[in-house]
Amino acid sequence: MLDLIMIKRIEHINSLGIFDNFSWSAIPNIEEFREKNIIYAWNYSGKTTLSRLFSSLKERQLHCDFPNASFQVHYDTGRTDVSNIHNFPYQVEVFNSDYIKDNLRWGNDENINAIAFEVGDNAKISQQIAELQILIDKINGTDEIKGEKDPYTITKNEFNLFEDSLFSKEAKRIKDEVFLSLINFDKRSIKSIRDYMGSNIDVCIIKSKKELEALGKIILITEAKGALDTIDFKCNYSEIITLLKEILSFTPAKSNIINILEKDNQIYEWAKHGLNFHSPKDKCIFCGNNLTEDRYDELLNYFNNEASKLRESAKELLNKIREEESIVDSAIIPYSPNDFNDNFSVDFNLLKLEFEKELVKYKSKLSKIKSLINKKKDKSIYKKIEIEYTEIDSQPLLDAIEKLNKLILENNAFSDKFETIVESKRGLYKNHLVASFLKEEKYYAKKLKAEKAQKSIDILNQKLDEYQKNIDFLTLRKESVSEGCAQLEAFIQSFLGRNDIQIKPSVTESGKYNLMRGNNLAKNLSEGEKMTISFSHFLVLLQSLNKKDLLKDCIIFIDDPISSLDSNHIFQINSLLKETFFDHIPDPNYPTQKMWKSKCKQLFVSTHNFEFFNLLKDLPKKDGLQHRKESKNRESRYFISRNQDGASIEKLPNVYNDYQSEYQFLFSEIAKFNQSSQQNISSQLFLMPNILRRFVEMYTLTKYPSTDEVDTRADKVFGIEKSKRILKPLHYFSHFNNIDRIGKQSEFIVDIGSACKELLLHIKKKDKLHFEALQSII
Repeated sequence: MLDLIMIKRIEHINSLGIFDNFSWSAIPNIEEFREKNIIYAWNYSGKTTLSRLFSSLKERQLHCDFPNASFQVHYDTGRTDVSNIHNFPYQVEVFNSDYIKDNLRWGNDENINAIAFEVGDNAKISQQIAELQILIDKINGTDEIKGEKDPYTITKNEFNLFEDSLFSKEAKRIKDEVFLSLINFDKRSIKSIRDYMGSNIDVCIIKSKKELEALGKIILITEAKGALDTIDFKCNYSEIITLLKEILSFTPAKSNIINILEKDNQIYEWAKHGLNFHSPKDKCIFCGNNLTEDRYDELLNYFNNEASKLRESAKELLNKIREEESIVDSAIIPYSPNDFNDNFSVDFNLLKLEFEKELVKYKSKLSKIKSLINKKKDKSIYKKIEIEYTEIDSQPLLDAIEKLNKLILENNAFSDKFETIVESKRGLYKNHLVASFLKEEKYYAKKLKAEKAQKSIDILNQKLDEYQKNIDFLTLRKESVSEGCAQLEAFIQSFLGRNDIQIKPSVTESGKYNLMRGNNLAKNLSEGEKMTISFSHFLVLLQSLNKKDLLKDCIIFIDDPISSLDSNHIFQINSLLKETFFDHIPDPNYPTQKMWKSKCKQLFVSTHNFEFFNLLKDLPKKDGLQHRKESKNRESRYFISRNQDGASIEKLPNVYNDYQSEYQFLFSEIAKFNQSSQQNISSQLFLMPNILRRFVEMYTLTKYPSTDEVDTRADKVFGIEKSKRILKPLHYFSHFNNIDRIGKQSEFIVDIGSACKELLLHIKKKDKLHFEALQSII
């Protein structure tokens, strides 16, 4: 089955009432909208405000209460924001408080906007209209057929886009995105460059990718960098290699050898150092024995033989290498990419990296040379060691330094003539961009076709005007409001469970219904009766759309249809939603079974009532049988959270799926808030009075069933003093009844946490079994 979901997400909302700085992408784990979408939120959280966003889509203009709002809606074929809202491609119907205000008036002149139904034998008129519509569709085209006007309109629109908007759009792109607003550039600039180039635009198009990349950097430079000094680096590698070859190739004569000193370098060094502290005939400082003159001369001669002198030369070379390593370790490039003009910074990074790699290789060579010297000195003093090292091995390192210095000189030369170079390069790049744009868009070919296309469009438009006038005349003849009256009256009587209220067309105002009790206008209706009549009116509208086969293309948003209704009507409303929006039809893939199919394109329903929300979950939400594994889930669930910063659409938290009882859920929210160590900054702080009030209403009703108001029941259940402590913040925050309170903070806010604690302590002490049962559930 094809995916029919239209709106996929609301990417962002700004300045729409309490929705400000909302970003869909910033919400973790949020799912895209599906065919059926149910939204749960407390009163004053933003349900109605969200419905007004959908009203803006319906009217294809911003809601009058939010003239500075902005939002972006993504759907499966594109996206809509305030700049193109007039082109939103789908029909939307919204039921909310604005619908009630716009379509029904309560007072001394109760009447209702009429909903017209086709009635009687209108088949012939309908056929005539259908035939005229076919002619119109043939010219305008439909989803299935290409219109006669389409090729001409496309040709004309493409050209008009250049002259009216695309030149401006491309100029803005060049100015803001390419040049980052460093130049003045508008559609007049494009036209000027176009006129300068004439039709020979290929000459101005730069084909070399490398040249374009270089230009792209130069044109964004706004200030030349200061001149840089070249890098001074010298190494002694050649001298080290010369000495190394001499030491490794020399083989000393084996004379005056003392074996123990030859075999152990540590003893060798120890003895040589110790000899400086003795004279002939002294006693040995270490062992105390006499140091004979012969023994002294023997040691002296040993330490002056060729091998010993070679060892000393080796040690001197090792010291020289260590000095070289110290020089290398301190060798750094004293510049960063920020010290270079932007068009040289990348090359600098590459050359610096090359230098650092060669430096590592050079240090590695020095380390290997030391190893060879130590090997010669300690183990192979009488052997010749062959090496492959040459004096030019350090050349790659010196070349890397030379390349860096060459780049520094080029960078300095660029800085000297900065303004002239940058201005020239910007001109070349602008010419390239405009030429590429005109060529890609086939500007000149479209211009030639535009005039011919307009002549053909004018002829076809004359025919369309004639066809539409005939359709308008026939439509007026075939519509009647009598069927709308009957449908609306049936809904209202079913809702209210009585037949005393009737709907009749107004005799004084065309296109209106009157609400009657007998022969008199109905007055003094309760809020529940008003809601019943309003929602009935909306359902009749949807039935009218369904009869005209238009409902299947509609996106529907219903905001809290059970507001002001008692619990008896919740099930009835849910049943009507199921009947209105879902068909149980034979499954084409399983002919012996049935499947649910949505009658509308996409459905959104919001509510503050948890019991009704649970019923909404049970509405059909899958293609085919709900128990079949391969059925695709077409339902998404959301929660509108509100805190001090505003409202946010979020994925429905698991807690709202876990509880089937509103009473259980309310208790869990109060218990969590009571345990919070940061109640004063909790996102639930301003919602808690509504939660508390609803829970107290239910709890006191179970403990003291009566028709008394909640205050009276609370006095009976909690006692007068405790009742006041619990109810004080509830009454203050759960209802706005004073305009002066809007925008003010209240000292009663600190009492919210105390009220929670007082309530839970009472239940725990006075109603222990009840408390333990609730605790076990959460």
